[in-house]
Amino acid sequence: MVSAESIDTAGLPQLIYRLLPELASPGECAVLSGRFPPTQFSKGAMLIHLAEGVSYELELTNTGSGVLLTGWAHADATTDCTRCTDIANIRLEAEVEAYYILDPDDAEIADHDDSAVFTKNGIIDLAEPILASLVYELPFTVLCRDDCAGLCPRCYANLNSEECSCSDIPDPSHPLAALRTLLPDITAE
Repeated sequence: MVSAESIDTAGLPQLIYRLLPELASPGECAVLSGRFPPTQFSKGAMLIHLAEGVSYELELTNTGSGVLLTGWAHADATTDCTRCTDIANIRLEAEVEAYYILDPDDAEIADHDDSAVFTKNGIIDLAEPILASLVYELPFTVLCRDDCAGLCPRCYANLNSEECSCSDIPDPSHPLAALRTLLPDITAE
């Protein structure tokens, strides 16, 4: 079992690993597992908190022309519910894959594989493919619970925890109220 150095730089963790000399020959493998520190990252407007950090189990294999990274990453995350803005918990499990080219003269490999990355002096940051794989696993809509009622569109009351005091009569000052005149047979429920 090989350990990688965990460093926190600019808010995002790095998991620096030196491929050479350990993986210098084709067929050589290295197995890495561990946890890197708590962090947070964003996907669009969604801020994801990983309070317990990220667990990973990775394998690096020299394929002759580069090093193949495969493995899994696991994290318990929290973010705001898309409907009501309460805390939502998510369990993320992601398959991690990356390909690192050791020789900068192997430009032909990079031409055939858009995901291939050239290494700098055989040093790589494993946090990048781990966090990227977790981002890909995030659902488009994150809910605090399956039946989340969300917020009232008028008074913004959290309908999961309180009754809304707004009336059911449409607000004539709403920017889209004029659309109601296009369908005069529709009345407020």
